Amino acid sequence: MNQPIEPNPPASAPESTAPPAPNGARPAAKPGSFAPIALGLALTMLVAVAIQRLRSGADDPSADPAAGAAAAIGKGEKLAVWGPMPEIELIDAKNRPYPLAQQRGRVTVVNFFFTGCPGPCVDLTQKVRTLLASFRAEPDVDFLSISVDPEADTPDQLATFARVQGGEFLRWHWLTGTKQQVTDVCLGFFAPFGEKDAAGDIVHSTKLYVVDRQGRIRSMVNTTLDPDWLASAAHAIRLLLAGDAGADEAELPSKAN
Repeated sequence: MNQPIEPNPPASAPESTAPPAPNGARPAAKPGSFAPIALGLALTMLVAVAIQRLRSGADDPSADPAAGAAAAIGKGEKLAVWGPMPEIELIDAKNRPYPLAQQRGRVTVVNFFFTGCPGPCVDLTQKVRTLLASFRAEPDVDFLSISVDPEADTPDQLATFARVQGGEFLRWHWLTGTKQQVTDVCLGFFAPFGEKDAAGDIVHSTKLYVVDRQGRIRSMVNTTLDPDWLASAAHAIRLLLAGDAGADEAELPSKAN
């Protein structure tokens, strides 16, 4: 009689050759298990340092908003000579004569605007404020904002606009004049200037014009199209203050031209 065939017993798991862990001790960690933790700690520290540096810069009232960007522009750059600033007498916000010729011996930043502007003038004025903040302690830099709407922008109106826009500063002058005077000044700066349309708008330049101590237009910075307008304008001003702009008196066009 045939005997029943017993099934083969299940194979037992191979015995571990690793020595047993001492009582109460944790098994050793697998290689690389601490790498993600270390990386996370390192990233956390880097973020904390970056935040601290940002806060330190923001809390420093003497920080120059243009200095870092301007420093990235190559030193020794020469500026073109676009021609002389028109020597025309305008009127300031205190109703006093303001001859542009008195800017000789100083670096001057000029912009055009009007107080009833429905477009970019408020933004442009704030940009002038930002640039001025970089040179607040520099006594040889003046800022001139010239209205292209002389019929509406009386000295009183200019004074009100300056007060509302935070433009009351000793070396920031708000100017107006007759229509012919304003037209001549715009032509002298190669600045577009149109008639007031039905919506109350006037075509005008949104550039910042930097003038040297000899009364020559040396830089035209487009605040609308140039994303680095602040660094560009600040760099031009610093070059002119240092006398390192690379032009000499012979380059100034004669009045006959």
